[in-house]
Amino acid sequence: MPRMRWGFKPAAVLLGAMIPLVGLEGYFRIRGIGAGFYEPDPVLGARHIPNARGRWRQACFDVPIRINSHGFRDVEHLLEKPPGIQRIIVLGDSIAEALQVPLEGSFPRRLETLLNGGGGGPPAEVLNFGVSGYGTAQEYLSLKTRGAQYRPDAVVLVFTILNDVRNNSPALEGKVSSYPRPYFRLNPAGHLVAIPFEPIKPDTAGLLGKVKTALRHLNLYHVLVATVRAQPSLRSFFAGVGLLRDNAASPPAPEGAPTRATDPAYLDYEIYRREPDPEWREAWRTTEALLRAVRDEARRLGARFLLVAVPGAAEFAGHEEISKWFPAYMPSEYDLGAPRERLRRLAEEARMEYISLYEVFAEDLRSRRGTLTDLFWWCDGHLSPHGHEVVARSLAQHVGRPRGAATAR
Repeated sequence: MPRMRWGFKPAAVLLGAMIPLVGLEGYFRIRGIGAGFYEPDPVLGARHIPNARGRWRQACFDVPIRINSHGFRDVEHLLEKPPGIQRIIVLGDSIAEALQVPLEGSFPRRLETLLNGGGGGPPAEVLNFGVSGYGTAQEYLSLKTRGAQYRPDAVVLVFTILNDVRNNSPALEGKVSSYPRPYFRLNPAGHLVAIPFEPIKPDTAGLLGKVKTALRHLNLYHVLVATVRAQPSLRSFFAGVGLLRDNAASPPAPEGAPTRATDPAYLDYEIYRREPDPEWREAWRTTEALLRAVRDEARRLGARFLLVAVPGAAEFAGHEEISKWFPAYMPSEYDLGAPRERLRRLAEEARMEYISLYEVFAEDLRSRRGTLTDLFWWCDGHLSPHGHEVVARSLAQHVGRPRGAATAR
């Protein structure tokens, strides 16, 4: 009886395994699933990946995302400013980056359209420098290292009240994120001093490093990494065999609901405390110095500077509603108007043009008898398409005035 031979063909087995993986990768690319938008940066901590493509999804939106060749969530802009153009740079975090709405519906793009639709003034060009997770330190460095080459005529800094002060403090930010980023401290003379940091550097050493470098170009890889990071047991295993760096957080994701700290209260709501603790007092002092530094850098570039304060949704809610979001809330200990009042005083003392969008939003809600979900997405707290339109129209009124005509409110 002849001996049976099993034909084992490694190439055929490998091909059989590769076909569905290639198909899955193609599907992810077409749908924009798993696409990464951020990469480490030695100066800024993180920045957009030039020419990245993908989608940003939450329960209430699904938006195609395209990063331009200079690494901004924006249309393409020439580095050299065209003659006769009024060039405006918008600095900010995820509120300005606006992954939650189509690009043309973001307030920087709508601002450009509104400024160019009225006639009478020079053509305007608005450049969006917004990046998720940025604090004032990164916005200052972004203007200083990248903005200068665009020769702006105006610089608009969009300040997110709910988390920008926390972003500027290594003590506070370290409670919710370990992603390396630049910070500043104040020396005894009150001057800003940069705190050195080590940016994340991809491990490219050896065969394993080369394999990981190649895999980072695959959407399927990013989907798998996200899945592994979400499971503590899998994360521990892959970190143990060297396939995952477990001691480094992912690049900053767009801010959604406030992050829970070690106590039952939400850390970000501490910005509203009437008597802030020493960490928050120091964070505020550093933040105010950074805002002055951005103003000074704008002036050095010959540009007009405008500070815009974006309120949190809680500032419009009643006590009962706030208590649902923030169990530790007590009116005797928290003042929802205190941060914007502090910014108003700073703007007045430092001679900054200032817009508080709280008044703008409140008037919109009153005049239309609207609700908070008209301005903010219910699923992640960022501005809705209507919220972006309200911001754009307010900015157009101020930016379109002569220099110095807009005053602190």
